[in-house]
Amino acid sequence: MTKNQNVQVSVSENLLHWTSPLSFLYLAPVPFTPLQPIQFTWVKYASITLVVLCTICLIIYAISQKKLTHGYELVEEYIPIGREYVIDSEELKFEEIIGRGSFGNVYRGQWRHTEVAIKRIHNTSQSFIDELYREAELMIALRHPNIVTFMACTTKPDVCLVTEFISRGSLYGILHNKSILISPEHVRRMALDACKGMEYLHSARIIHRDLKSHNLLVDKAWAIKVADFGLSRHLEESFAKEMTACGTPCWTAPEVIRNEHYDMSADVYSFGVCLWEMMSRSDPFPGMPPMQVVLAVAQNKQRPPIDPSWHPAICNIIQSCFEDKPTLRPTFGELILKLHSLDLPPAPPNPIILNLDERKSTDIAF
Repeated sequence: MTKNQNVQVSVSENLLHWTSPLSFLYLAPVPFTPLQPIQFTWVKYASITLVVLCTICLIIYAISQKKLTHGYELVEEYIPIGREYVIDSEELKFEEIIGRGSFGNVYRGQWRHTEVAIKRIHNTSQSFIDELYREAELMIALRHPNIVTFMACTTKPDVCLVTEFISRGSLYGILHNKSILISPEHVRRMALDACKGMEYLHSARIIHRDLKSHNLLVDKAWAIKVADFGLSRHLEESFAKEMTACGTPCWTAPEVIRNEHYDMSADVYSFGVCLWEMMSRSDPFPGMPPMQVVLAVAQNKQRPPIDPSWHPAICNIIQSCFEDKPTLRPTFGELILKLHSLDLPPAPPNPIILNLDERKSTDIAF
């Protein structure tokens, strides 16, 4: 909690309540753990005012320790985000489905005369919803040209997250549309956009944890925007389901698969796979079952094969991202410098579309 937040404390029926503008804490029974070295024998001789003051001090101390006497522990319960971002579901107009994922469907829609993407969440358990509100509050504070903008959410009757609509869909869909010609220079620009978005997230101490071409969206101007970073925690918690549902291990860092400690460099590995996809325009580990990918990546240190005909500097970047040891991988800031310095043949401003039937991606995962 910050120093300028207003805090209120109350005591009722053996429950201590700590209230702040964003959340409140209440007490839940846990096995008795004495709080030392504080002693309570002198309290009965104190005045009422002194007792109140000491109680407040005790609560503050206990919050820092996460423990209280008499078998109670502080448990945080979340209060939904500011009202300006919580809207009535009747304000949303749902149109066609543009994506499907393990947590629900993504629709193109309208909100206040603006084209938006609406993610309707299937899971309606209270704990899941509370976590989503936390993530929504996080996304509200993030603004960057290469990050998908969060706009609003609904709570009833369905939980929906409203974001800006990205017209060309996922990078995965673009890469697998053979009617779109993408040069190495276009790859450089798209990779640079992705790195800028990820560097911004990392500067905010956020690890995406599910970076892949499905979660890199392409707008009308062919710029890349990072999506679904707010839902990455939930994707991680259902990792086993994701392994069989959409092949996430193909993009997952080996230390994450091995259930080892990981940090922001795990996202760098995932970006390396995305860059490999941009160059190869194929799936990583095609035809390989997810569990076989897990063993190949985590145990055998196998990586998608790098074509020696690609530009040597791009090959070196991909190889550096694929390092098994996280500390040997570059940061996104370093990747931005490397991509800026690439000397590639000139290319048209945008990828060339060979026909007018450009496919829209309907595989946005979240």
